Amino acid sequence: MSQIHSQILLLPAELVASPKELMLIDVTQPPARVASGQMIVGSVRRHPFGAEQWASGYGGRAVAVYCVHGQEVNQVVCEVLRDQGVDAVGLACDFEASKDAGLAVESVASADA
Repeated sequence: MSQIHSQILLLPAELVASPKELMLIDVTQPPARVASGQMIVGSVRRHPFGAEQWASGYGGRAVAVYCVHGQEVNQVVCEVLRDQGVDAVGLACDFEASKDAGLAVESVASADA
């Protein structure tokens, strides 16, 4: 596990091997979500710009937040969640790295963006 700017980032292989059950939250921005057309199987979709409003629904749960590239968007949302008491980590990867680590990815319709 690596730590960047006080945020905990989890590598895909670490997520797969983790004994802790983490809820996956997809916070990919809509244009990037449409462009990639993918999401990790079993994840829930939340808009990244509403994290302050939906964070309270995840209190007491361990979550892993990801976006299509595993960079700024999920890191910012992860920080917001952690500031609100959610046990959150960011997934430090893109979809190719996720698939290589054994995470299943499925297609999303543009209407789901």
